[in-house]
Amino acid sequence: MKKKSYIPFFIVILLSISMFAGKGASQTAEEESLKSYFIFNFIKYINWPPEALSDYFTISVYKSDKFTGRLREIAAQQKLKSMPVQIKIVNSLEEAASSHVIVIPEENSNYFSKIFQNFSNSPVLLITEKKGLGREGASINMRVTNNKIRFSINKTSIDNHGLSVSAKLLNLALEVY
Repeated sequence: MKKKSYIPFFIVILLSISMFAGKGASQTAEEESLKSYFIFNFIKYINWPPEALSDYFTISVYKSDKFTGRLREIAAQQKLKSMPVQIKIVNSLEEAASSHVIVIPEENSNYFSKIFQNFSNSPVLLITEKKGLGREGASINMRVTNNKIRFSINKTSIDNHGLSVSAKLLNLALEVY
């Protein structure tokens, strides 16, 4: 059996430690790029039930093009769960129906409750950026703390969505609910 390497994920985390040396637009672009790598790597540590997987692994970003450029670049070079990756911008719950992951950027956090309720019984990983949404049910919540990207994991929410999370990812989280 081939042994998995966890080194790329740890490199991204180490890079994020000093990511905000600059200011302004480049800081935002760098943060967005690093968060895109985090999103892609989080998925590697989450398991979906076999019946939830199809021909493509779909990552949707809700009502925003934030992250999509970098996610598409990463997806062009890698597969997830042995499948090609599809990155979509979705503007409605109906468009998000085939998603394995829904990313809700901070500027669209006001839609979180509606999305959470709609997908509460679906094998969908919900990733957010707004402080406090991890406690409210987001599967993974990323945020910047002391110029570093940190994340919390709501294991109960992940379990309730029929997914499972690796202990290695749980150990890296700032908080686990």
